Amino acid sequence: MKEIKLNIGELVLLEALRRQNDQYGFQLQKVVEEILQSKRSLGGVYTTLHRLETKKFVIPKWEDGRNSGGGRRRFYKLTQEGKKVCDEMREVLGRILAG
Repeated sequence: MKEIKLNIGELVLLEALRRQNDQYGFQLQKVVEEILQSKRSLGGVYTTLHRLETKKFVIPKWEDGRNSGGGRRRFYKLTQEGKKVCDEMREVLGRILAG
């Protein structure tokens, strides 16, 4: 396994997308809050998504929200590399927590 540099916020967002892929920022904020059981700022979620996009772990896609009564939304989806990294980190954390 190659060395992967992720902070906890990035790892949590990858996990949020693994649980519910193809979500927009506000939806992801709610999944992250559920995972961490604490409030998180939407700005922090978008900052982290941008870092994950730069690392090629997520890919954004703009969608027109007129059908749902809203404006345009930027949806995020895990890339194959993002899914692989998330799975590897879950395995590592499992070993750490198992003692």
